[in-house]
Amino acid sequence: MIIAVVAERNAACVLDVFRHLAAAHAPGGVMAELRLDALDQPDCDVILGAPLPVLATCRRETDGGWWKGSEEARFALLQRALRCGAVMVDVELDAVARWTGPRGRKLLVSHHDPTTTPRDLEALVSLALQHQADKVKLATKVNNAADVLALTRACDSAPGKVVAFGLGADALGTRLLFRRIGSPWVYARARGSSAREQLSAPGLPDMLDLTTLYYPDSSLPEPVAAFAILAEHPATSIGPLVFAQVFRAIKLPAIYVPLPTQGIGGLREMMRRLNLRGVSVTSPLKESVLHAADSVHPLARAIGAANTLHMQDGKLTAWNTDYYGVREVMLDALGEDTARGAALVVGAGGAARAAALALLQLGFEVTVTNRNMERAEHVAQDLGVHAAAQIDSPPRVIVNATPVGGSRAPGVLPVPEKLLAQGQILFDMNYRPRETSLLRAGRARGAKLLGGERMYAVQATHQMNIWWGHLPNVTRHVKEAVTWALRERISL
Repeated sequence: MIIAVVAERNAACVLDVFRHLAAAHAPGGVMAELRLDALDQPDCDVILGAPLPVLATCRRETDGGWWKGSEEARFALLQRALRCGAVMVDVELDAVARWTGPRGRKLLVSHHDPTTTPRDLEALVSLALQHQADKVKLATKVNNAADVLALTRACDSAPGKVVAFGLGADALGTRLLFRRIGSPWVYARARGSSAREQLSAPGLPDMLDLTTLYYPDSSLPEPVAAFAILAEHPATSIGPLVFAQVFRAIKLPAIYVPLPTQGIGGLREMMRRLNLRGVSVTSPLKESVLHAADSVHPLARAIGAANTLHMQDGKLTAWNTDYYGVREVMLDALGEDTARGAALVVGAGGAARAAALALLQLGFEVTVTNRNMERAEHVAQDLGVHAAAQIDSPPRVIVNATPVGGSRAPGVLPVPEKLLAQGQILFDMNYRPRETSLLRAGRARGAKLLGGERMYAVQATHQMNIWWGHLPNVTRHVKEAVTWALRERISL
C-alpha cells in the first residue's frame, strides 16, 4: 500500500489532495497520512467524510515536524482525529507509554533515527508490539549494506507488521524496494497548492514519480528484476532516473534504485536478500569489488577494476563498461583521423584505469597523473603506461577521471591552464555541471569537448545488455533518458 504524505497548510487544500488521491488510485491502494502539525490551524474536522483512509500524524519539532504545543494537546488532537474517522494514528515509540488513546488496529508506533541504524531494531519492534501497536514504523539513517540488512531482519521479526526504510536521498532504494525489504507500505509525498516545502525530505519520492516513473502504474506491481547503484552517495548519480525512464520506454518490468554503501562488506548477502540481478559500482569501490565476485571478466581483470556486477544462477560476475564508455566516445570524436599522440589521464581510480587502457589500445601514448603519485605509479605499472607528476606541454587528449571541476569540486581545474590548447580533445567524465571547469576553459581555447554524459550513456547501455541481454533500440532510449535527466530533472 502507498502511504501518501499530505502536509498542507490549510484544510481546503487537504480536501483537494484527498479527492485527487481517491480519484487516481483504486480503493485499498492508498492511504493518506495527514500531517496535522503542518496545518496552520490544526483541525481534525478535515477528516470527516474523507474519501479514503486517513492515518493521522502530529510530528514534534524535535522529530522534524511543526508541532509547538504540549504533549497533552498533541495527544488530544490525535484522539480527536480518531473520533473524526481516522483509521489509525502515529505515536512515537518514546511517547507511546503516555498514550491513553486506543491501541491495537488504531495504533502505529514509530521510531526515527536520523543518525544511524541501531543494531537492536528487533528489540524496538518487540517493545512497540508490547504497547499493542498494529504496525511499527522504523525510519533510520542507512549508510551501508549492513544497515539495509538490519532493516530486513527487523521486518522478518514480525512479518507484515513492520514498515522499515532508510532516511535520506541515498537510501531511496530502501523505500522503492519496500516489498523486498519486507515492508507492507511505501511512503510518498502528495503535494497540494499549500504544501509545506520543508516536507521535501530527501529520499521521500513524489507520488507521480513512484507511480509512473519507478513503477509503471499506481498498483505498484512487483518488478521481475531489480538493479541498484552502490556508492557512498548514490543520490548524486543520474542512474536511477535514467534506468527508470528506459525501463518504462521499452516496457521492461524492472527497477533500478540507489543504495548506499561504504565498502563491500555484506554486499553479496544484500544482493541475495533483495534479489538484485545486477548493480553498478562507483568510486571508491571499483577496485575492491573484484574481490567480491566469483568470476571476473578478462577486460575487468586487465583494467584492475569493475563498475558492473551481474548475479546469475547464484554466481556473481564482475565487468567493466567504463572502458567502452571511453573507447566508443573517443572513436566517435576521432572520426577518420588516424593520428594519435600523447594522452593524459588525470586520476588513479577505477575510471582512470579504464580510460588509460582504452586510450592505450587506441594507439595513444598514455600518461597517468594524480595528486597521490604512488597510486598513479601503481596504475602505470599495472597497465604498461607512464606516470608523471608534472607535464610540460599540452597533450593531444586530456581525460579527467576525478571529481575536480564537477559538482563536488566546482570552479577548479584538474590540470594547469598551460596544458590546454586549440584542437585538443578534452574529455571530462563528470556530467554535472554539463560544462565543467575543464570544458569551459577548453572552449575558450578552441578545444574539442567531450562531456561525461556521453560516456555515461555508452557504459549504461553496455550494463543493460549485460544484465538483460541485447535489447532493441536501447542505445537510443538511454541517450534520450540521459538528456532528459540532465535537462529536466537535475539542477545543474
